Amino acid sequence: MTSTNYAKLRTFGDGGHAWLRVPLDDVRLACLQGLEISSYSYMTKKYAYLEEDCDMGAFINFRAIPMTLKWPHSHSEKPSHIRNYERFKAND
Repeated sequence: MTSTNYAKLRTFGDGGHAWLRVPLDDVRLACLQGLEISSYSYMTKKYAYLEEDCDMGAFINFRAIPMTLKWPHSHSEKPSHIRNYERFKAND
């Protein structure tokens, strides 16, 4: 069963990419259970930012998050500050 708190999910995008923000502990737990996340995703001490092309969908499918679920989205045409975060590592 998932521990994902849907209320904390949010997407962010810039002119070239988008990310799903998920509590880091939820993503690390999913990785321990077999989910693989690429180095194209980012992380802070509190959140993982899963890139849209494969990691976001992989997490949604892995956790069986309803596709009808909608979460807040922030978009900017300027490069996102997320690109400056540390690359995702499952065991850091």
